[in-house]
Amino acid sequence: MMEGKVDFAKGIDISIYRVTMGFVLLPVIALPLALMIGTFRPVQALLEPFADFIRYMPAVAFLPLVMLWVEIDESSKIAIIFIGTFFQMVLRMAEDMRRVPLVQNKRASVRRRKACSMVPTAVRLTKWCCCSKS
Repeated sequence: MMEGKVDFAKGIDISIYRVTMGFVLLPVIALPLALMIGTFRPVQALLEPFADFIRYMPAVAFLPLVMLWVEIDESSKIAIIFIGTFFQMVLRMAEDMRRVPLVQNKRASVRRRKACSMVPTAVRLTKWCCCSKS
């Protein structure tokens, strides 16, 4: 009887690890990409249609590709969690980046004004996107 409880607890630990790793890796890649899509029109024109198309595909549809790319182990399960949330987060954050007003410093360069306005907002959005239920 005790062995079943140990297996159940171990399964919970592994599941928590997979979900945590998927969500820890998510902002590392999604945040810079969302900043680029939300800030630069050529990048938006190139990447947003692709991300918008893939956003509606179920994550399980990527299972054969993930098995080929990263084999069948813990990393493939983390990759499926990552893929299932990545495109949603990138597009949501890019849209919010477009709504951020530029800092009103006339002497600063355009790049500096965008960085000073968008980076703090993007960090707040990352926390909000990962923790929101909607």
